[in-house]
Amino acid sequence: MAGTTALESVLRMRRRRNWGIIAIIALLVALLAITISHRQWRRFSWVEIGDQRYRVVLSVTSEERQQGLSDRDRIGADGMLFINPTREQSQFWMYHMKFPLDFVWIADGKVVDLHQNVPAPTGENDIVRLQPVQPADMVIEFPSGTIGRENITIGTRVNRVLNWYFSLW
Repeated sequence: MAGTTALESVLRMRRRRNWGIIAIIALLVALLAITISHRQWRRFSWVEIGDQRYRVVLSVTSEERQQGLSDRDRIGADGMLFINPTREQSQFWMYHMKFPLDFVWIADGKVVDLHQNVPAPTGENDIVRLQPVQPADMVIEFPSGTIGRENITIGTRVNRVLNWYFSLW
């Protein structure tokens, strides 16, 4: 009888310990969910313009390209790379932008047009729209002042170094 009681006691302790471990794991999962809930998975890549390398957020789908940097307080990388499905003279707008930008238009691996220090709109009727002088297959939005500071010029070579990777942003 005493052996059965000791065995039952050991089993009860193990069950309590298992429940304690499960409770700790559940708490960690809940904390992780709360931490991640305000962030999203984003695709990133590296782009070289001339001899400088930039970490860029990728904007590939039509939804991502339409949203762009609207309603964001920061880029979350050196810039945002928009990849067009075909070479086109797509129009960009500064809808709901909170900070000024530089635009680098790219075709066939070289810079083909630049727009510098494009201001954020001051109201709903003040939305700037931009378009390159020739079709482009990629566009990079940088924080205002990047083109001048980094000496990016028309004709500069552009290479995508790493296709993409995911990260929480």
